[in-house]
Amino acid sequence: MLATKLMEVASSGVSVQEVPVGFDEDPTLVVNMTTLSSLGLELAPELFEGAELIE
Repeated sequence: MLATKLMEVASSGVSVQEVPVGFDEDPTLVVNMTTLSSLGLELAPELFEGAELIE
């Protein structure tokens, strides 16, 4: 969605102020497990439910 909005601004000359705000109705959380671990971060277990995990 963000890419589409950016293309509107970049290619058609639409002002940023004219682009409506949007949101994803069905977002997907993507978690990079390697990066999470290397940064020493922890996520609440509930966040892993339905998340796409990348090793």
